[in-house]
Amino acid sequence: MALQELRIVAPLATIHSLYYIAGLLGWRHGYSFRLTPRGPFSRRLEEDLAAGRAPRPPRSVARRLRLLVSRLCSGSGDYCGQRIVVAALLAAYSRLYPPPRSPVDYYLQTHPGVDPSVVRRVASILASLGIIQEAGKES
Repeated sequence: MALQELRIVAPLATIHSLYYIAGLLGWRHGYSFRLTPRGPFSRRLEEDLAAGRAPRPPRSVARRLRLLVSRLCSGSGDYCGQRIVVAALLAAYSRLYPPPRSPVDYYLQTHPGVDPSVVRRVASILASLGIIQEAGKES
């Protein structure tokens, strides 16, 4: 993939991931997502973003998103967007049917070469905010 394509893909994957997570936080934005290796993707959201008409989340959801992003991105430098995509994928994997025993293990299996400590940290943050269930805990 050319460098120009990476610059375009990465921010869009992050935006789609934020909208996906916002839906999990209770915002009924009306977008449906399909799961791709790069994160959740919505064709309609892509069209709305291109046309400049993508909606903004309600304040309550925006506050929770800001909290999530600040926790995911503290000390991560250039990797903030990647951590947001990891968070969205972990949240999506925990909602698969049948669900994997561990979304973290499933993520690491499907994305070889990723630093396991980063994935575990992201999962811990998601669990602390109630977005996913902690590994080993049953409902």
